[in-house]
Amino acid sequence: MSATGEAYTHRAWMIQAESVMETLATLEAAADAMLASLIALEAGRAQLDGVQRWQAAISDAMATGSRLISQTDHAQRPVGEAIAAAGGPGEVAAKTYYGELA
Repeated sequence: MSATGEAYTHRAWMIQAESVMETLATLEAAADAMLASLIALEAGRAQLDGVQRWQAAISDAMATGSRLISQTDHAQRPVGEAIAAAGGPGEVAAKTYYGELA
């Protein structure tokens, strides 16, 4: 379920999760380029340390994201398979919330 309350599929969730991972990869590349630039300029230790801490935080976020994607996919894939085995989305109610039934 999204932050605004509408239901969405695991596929939509995966697309958004992959987008977040792509953004983190872009940040990682930018931090790598920043560090290389600072090294070339013989920047101070505090600046180099700061970028390296930033790189570590990005790396940690990427590892966490990969783990969450894997765990969620592992949990949700059987749900999709069960829906498919029961006849697919045509067998799932179009109104997903009790309050919509009125």
